[in-house]
Amino acid sequence: MSYKVLFAIAAAWDLEIEQMDVKTAFLYGEIEEDIYVEQPKEFEDGSERVCKLKRALYGLKQAPRVWFKTLSDFLATLNFKPLLADCGIFVNTETGIFIAVYVDDLLIVGKDKSRIRDVKAALGRRFQMTDLGPCQYYLGIRIRRDRKSRTIYLDQQGYIDKILAQIGLGDCKPTDTPMTTTRLHKADDGYICSAGDRHRFQSLVGSLMYLMLGTRPDIAFAVSCVSRYSSNPTPTHEAAVKRILRYLAGTKIYVLVLRGPLRPLVGWTDADWGGRLGYAKVNLRTTALSTCEAEYRATTNAAKEAMWLARLYSELSVDYGTDGKGIVKEPAAVIIYSDNQGSIALAKNPTQHNRNRHIDIQAHFIREQVERGTIQLEWVRTEDMIADGLTKPLPRDMFEKFRDALGLQKIPGDRA
Repeated sequence: MSYKVLFAIAAAWDLEIEQMDVKTAFLYGEIEEDIYVEQPKEFEDGSERVCKLKRALYGLKQAPRVWFKTLSDFLATLNFKPLLADCGIFVNTETGIFIAVYVDDLLIVGKDKSRIRDVKAALGRRFQMTDLGPCQYYLGIRIRRDRKSRTIYLDQQGYIDKILAQIGLGDCKPTDTPMTTTRLHKADDGYICSAGDRHRFQSLVGSLMYLMLGTRPDIAFAVSCVSRYSSNPTPTHEAAVKRILRYLAGTKIYVLVLRGPLRPLVGWTDADWGGRLGYAKVNLRTTALSTCEAEYRATTNAAKEAMWLARLYSELSVDYGTDGKGIVKEPAAVIIYSDNQGSIALAKNPTQHNRNRHIDIQAHFIREQVERGTIQLEWVRTEDMIADGLTKPLPRDMFEKFRDALGLQKIPGDRA
């Protein structure tokens, strides 16, 4: 999520996005613990002595932490400090440059090209780096820009083509939606799938999860449904997975569009009582006793996500203007829309009665935030609830409206 926020800011403010890769990153860190390894077979001297490690090795569980500390310490010498909202993003407030770190992959975002070159040069003197230039691929996601319209397009079309080819669906007949409007059911008693079928099913679901978290939030609900049956999938469940892939085959040219100007944060929250409760990509693992309670719990989780995003925006000095000049303070409250008036009233009214006194204390977090003014709840009609597609299967016309609201579009002139 954090890197998408950076991309959105870069699109709105027309910032440079450069990428660097660290060669053999884990080997730079000096470990503090006493760790011993056997002599490499090619260098055994017959003494049966062991070697004491001075630096981290790949496969060592401490290696990622040691590498991150090594990099953080060096960035501190360049006046970069980690954000409180995300310690994987570093900012130099003097130069206005951000550095997002994902293991050995570095995104460098800023306005001034010369200052970015200075940072890259400093990194190159300390570590062996590969300068990848302007970012074109990040974590398997293709990045394209239209700087004139201040727009960034994110897609994983190549990844979709690879999955379809692996399972022989390259020339399949596409579907209009990722799942039917009927619910899936668990396997009948006594049915046990083969180990091979289970492995293939879990592999496909994992691939779909990567797409869902990357650039295709429109398949989130369908993926969450099929993933529940990963321990014992039936042919019906496998057919449901293939339907998702057939949907992707017909929509693989859809891209996630990030376009300026930046606007204040807003959110939508919804729950499906009796089915799977949730908002956005988060599902609640609990049993609610009413629709109102289900919506109330979902709103609480939406509020927590919204507060984190608001904090991240604030630390990145997000300007809600159009040109990125000057700092405009964060709005007094993040607006979250809900289509359940009962849950809104429950959050705004601290009165306790028989219908809500059993609700866990942590679920009342939303009430506290409403009182503080950090969250503002607003009612929206059910037919205008964007989050519907993340909690229940939708017919084609409603699903397409939901997909458009997520920011998934075709680039004019783009072909499959």
